[in-house]
Amino acid sequence: MENKELIVKNAREYVYDALNNEGSGHDWWHVFRVTNNAIEIAKYEEADIYICELAALLHDIADGKLNESEEAGQKRVHTWLVDNGVSSETLDHVMDIVSKMSFKGGNQKEDVSTLEGKIVQDADRLDAMGAIGIARVMCYSGHVGRPIHDPAMKPRENLTLEEYRNGKDTAIMHFYEKLLKLKLSKDKICIVIQCAAFLVPILVWLYLAMEIVDGYVIKRNDMQAYAMPQTAMRITSLNMEVPVYFLEDTVHYRYAEGIQFMLQEQPVTLTDMENAPFEEDAFFIMGTEYTQTAVVAEQCEVIYASDVFSLLVNREGKLIEWREILK
Repeated sequence: MENKELIVKNAREYVYDALNNEGSGHDWWHVFRVTNNAIEIAKYEEADIYICELAALLHDIADGKLNESEEAGQKRVHTWLVDNGVSSETLDHVMDIVSKMSFKGGNQKEDVSTLEGKIVQDADRLDAMGAIGIARVMCYSGHVGRPIHDPAMKPRENLTLEEYRNGKDTAIMHFYEKLLKLKLSKDKICIVIQCAAFLVPILVWLYLAMEIVDGYVIKRNDMQAYAMPQTAMRITSLNMEVPVYFLEDTVHYRYAEGIQFMLQEQPVTLTDMENAPFEEDAFFIMGTEYTQTAVVAEQCEVIYASDVFSLLVNREGKLIEWREILK
């Protein structure tokens, strides 16, 4: 029978020695956070904690970015497992997880299939989201020498693995090509809040700091700039395809451009007070001073308001049920 406690202890020491000085954001402390997340989710899901902990510890030893190839990385893990007396059942399960959990530009041929695999994948993806995810993008970008931003370069679609790994890109492009596409497992309640939503406003602030929102200069201390990511975050937080209408006769259309930029694929439709379909179950963005007009106040409720514009939803629609989250 394998000595699980000793194997985990040895794995921690092995990974610490291998990755403690790693400089791309795949270092020991990344592994440490992923492992702790995996353990906590495994407890909640009543999964095999030993498998989750061991796979989480070894997952970046197998990473193709840190080895000559994917095969070389997986061989390192396989060899370590054999040398440390892991049972064939555990070895097969851990190898199945570490070989399938990576994003690979969306080109992963096989998805993780076991509960433990989904937990370790979720734990790893959580460390690519939110503030820590942004910090790691910048760390990796500095490590490989790619720029933060180049306005001439746009996010790419349908990348091959070779293009994803070795093609010319920027830190900002990486958000659109990977981080904003990451999804967590939906099989059980272990879905922690979709932290990717919080990438949107922070990513926008990177653009605002460089004054490059669609070529439109916005002052860094302009409170109106703060309202745009706040509005976009509320729209994206539901992770639903909901119509968005911008009433251009109530507030400058440049804000529509900024919000559309933040929402990316979710279209913002320009309309006006006379033609806006307030009866529709949708988001409406309009100048704050117009929200108290009779036709608007009767049919809509304000979800978020800034000094310049406000976000509203239909009082009778399904979106109103999410008012507490949206507010």
